[in-house]
Amino acid sequence: MSVDVLDRACAGGAGLRDRARRLIAPDSALSLGLMLTLALVVLYGPSAWYVRTPVVMAALVGWLWPGALRSPLLWLMLTTILAAGVYVQRFTIDNHQYLMVYWCGAIALTIDSADPAALKRNARLLVGLAFAFAAAWKWSSPEFVRGDFLEYEMLCDPRFAGFTELVTGLSKHALEGNRIAMQGLTGPIATQTVATLTTVPAVAVIADAMTWSTLLLESWIAIAFLLPRAGVLGRYRDVPLLCFLLTTYSVATVPGFAYLLLVMGFVQCERRRWWIPAGYLATVLIQQVFLLPLRRIAGALFL
Repeated sequence: MSVDVLDRACAGGAGLRDRARRLIAPDSALSLGLMLTLALVVLYGPSAWYVRTPVVMAALVGWLWPGALRSPLLWLMLTTILAAGVYVQRFTIDNHQYLMVYWCGAIALTIDSADPAALKRNARLLVGLAFAFAAAWKWSSPEFVRGDFLEYEMLCDPRFAGFTELVTGLSKHALEGNRIAMQGLTGPIATQTVATLTTVPAVAVIADAMTWSTLLLESWIAIAFLLPRAGVLGRYRDVPLLCFLLTTYSVATVPGFAYLLLVMGFVQCERRRWWIPAGYLATVLIQQVFLLPLRRIAGALFL
């Protein structure tokens, strides 16, 4: 009986691995990457109705109409709509929205190219350049290198609130008080010249560790993605990117940026090691876990 169970388990594991390999085969993987991009622009594109409505309509055409998914016209139309939306909201929109426009534009220009590697190359370069500019800004900013920036984010940014509560013990009410104090200093009707923030020593220690890990990891990714393929770092470039996605966005929950990097990473990665594209797809699911109120759930389960 136990031998039969083991045989069935092994057969099931082999079947799952074979299905994963078929899913990430070059042609299937490209279609999957394009469909994920459509989901990305629908869920995390500019929120204004005059952008969202035509974007949803275009995405439905791409999902449902045979052949439309690989039509340059569809992607050119999406690029134009997203670019117009970004321009109108250019002073307030999240920075990953610009990168989303570049990515859709790269698809429009290369999806019908005679060079099958053109889109993969553009995805790799976009990831590399995004991290190169990010790392350059951080290294050149004294307040970031000192750890001040991430310490402030941990204390005042609502996207860091769940992580800060979990690892430092600061209460939700203390963090809310910090945000109110900063609104009095920087809000549209500022009434204060000094804001006192509630903190604990662990915040500074963790902020310093996060600062240096971010600097080193982003620099590593930039070099790995911009190096020629023959480079040692270039051959294993997906490892630091996956580490960045799993660590950074478990703390700063910015799903739009996370999924954009995931999609471009998935499109550019090589298929010879099947576990790398599978790792990108698994990380798509893991990102959803990061959006859950984990501390609240844990409290409800164990109290």
